[in-house]
This record gives sequence, structure tokens and C-alpha cells, in this order.
Amino acid sequence: MTRRRKREAKVFHKQIPKIFYCPKCGAQAVSVNIDKNADVATVSCGGCSTRFSFTLRKAMAPVDAYNQFVDEIFKGMGS
Repeated sequence: MTRRRKREAKVFHKQIPKIFYCPKCGAQAVSVNIDKNADVATVSCGGCSTRFSFTLRKAMAPVDAYNQFVDEIFKGMGS
């Protein structure tokens, strides 16, 4: 008799989304454009046309720019 071979477990990695939710209008229409030559990240919503631009920091990913965009939105709503 021979032993059964064990199956290898498939590892699934979560993907970072390309389009995010807007905290202002709730639509999934926020895109992040990073211009590394000018060191500028532009975050814009296609639903409510809200737009913010930030200067890039070292090793800034699109998710980081989106989080900074959300922080600016909530800071503006609190005042």
C-alpha cells in the first residue's frame, strides 16, 4: 500500500483596489493618479467631482494618497 499525497494549499493574496469609495457621496468612483516626475498625487471622485492634490512623500502608494484624501474630507466636514 502506498500513502496518499497531500494537496498543496493554495494561498490567495488580497489585491489592493484600483477604484475606491468616496466618503462624501458614497459612490465607488474615486481614482488616484500619481505623477512621479512632478511628485504630485491627484485624487478625484467621478461622482461628486471632488478633487485634491498632494505632494508625494517617500514610498507613497495609491492607498496612502486615498487615506490622506479621506482625512482631508473628514477634517473639512468637522469644521
